[in-house]
Amino acid sequence: MSDSLGEREAVIEALYAAAMDPSLWPAALHCVACFVAGRDDEAIAALAFAEGPDVSKGWILASTELRGERTYDVATDAHPLLQGQATAGGDAVASERFPARSPHEHAAVAHEIVGRDGSVHGLSRVLHQDGRLVAVAHVLRRREGPWWSDGATQRFASLTAHLGRALDMYVRLRRAREHAQVERVLLDRLDIAALALDADRRVTRSNLAADVLLARRDGLYVEGSTLRCDTARAEESLQGALSTVHAGDGLGAIETSLVLVPRLSGRRPLLLFISPIPSPDDGSRALGATVLVRDADVVRPELEGLIARLFGLTPSEVHIAVRVALGDPPNDVAERLGLSVDTVRSHLKRVFFKTATRGQSDLVRLVFGEVPPVNP
Repeated sequence: MSDSLGEREAVIEALYAAAMDPSLWPAALHCVACFVAGRDDEAIAALAFAEGPDVSKGWILASTELRGERTYDVATDAHPLLQGQATAGGDAVASERFPARSPHEHAAVAHEIVGRDGSVHGLSRVLHQDGRLVAVAHVLRRREGPWWSDGATQRFASLTAHLGRALDMYVRLRRAREHAQVERVLLDRLDIAALALDADRRVTRSNLAADVLLARRDGLYVEGSTLRCDTARAEESLQGALSTVHAGDGLGAIETSLVLVPRLSGRRPLLLFISPIPSPDDGSRALGATVLVRDADVVRPELEGLIARLFGLTPSEVHIAVRVALGDPPNDVAERLGLSVDTVRSHLKRVFFKTATRGQSDLVRLVFGEVPPVNP
């Protein structure tokens, strides 16, 4: 009895470890299978998930050759473990059958547990079911293995509460990772450098444009985890703006602070837009600050392509439009491109016509936007 209790405690510990580190799920579910079957390696344990209002997407974690999560489109190529999740009603069911819709040769787990008649036999229990997620735990007999030993159903039932709590942790962390990935892709698509600072003024997040900018160490850089400026005057302005963010009474009254940062290389100064990050619980308290940095000397190649497609500009026209928006006079643009000034002016007239703009200031607004994307 003590051996069984010790084994159960080890299985429970493995489940909670896997909830925090998904790479541990195959080993943890192998422990579940061995504990429930009563004999080593005679069963396979799996967690099957389906999510969404119409339960259209599914994924499986299993204790067989699968490593990591396998995702399925429930409507088109559903795995048999994703069929009939709601039929168990929350109770452990012996010898439950999940009719297979196809041979599922693409899934290693199917080779182990799908019978010759296209069914799956084992113990199953619905651990979670609502409009957003269905989660089912399976312990399945191997296709050619012996039947369950005495007490298998009871041993499975003794784990289901812990399985439920572990999968709840796992799903929450999985969704957090997905949201973080969405945020990362969204931020990296911005052509403006973006940083997040915590209440101690340490840089906690940065997008790709910010990483590239800071790596140049020209005007702005990170020392340790602190944002710094090359010149004393800019450093004083930056720290003063951050102090204002954190010391303000009622964040609604705080406007975005602007800081101009000269660069030792002689390139155009950086323009910093600094805004508070309000606490979701207490709007009068700042959790930190966002810093958006406009570098007028940097234009991503895809920006020229986008403008060209939107307004039907030729490669020469869009290049001239961007250079003029950056502040280069026609004479300098002509010298840079090896063209005559008259040719540049002729291209520029066509740019103004195609983009419905009337001068350099309009081009600046078109190319860079009148202000960076700062929400109040």
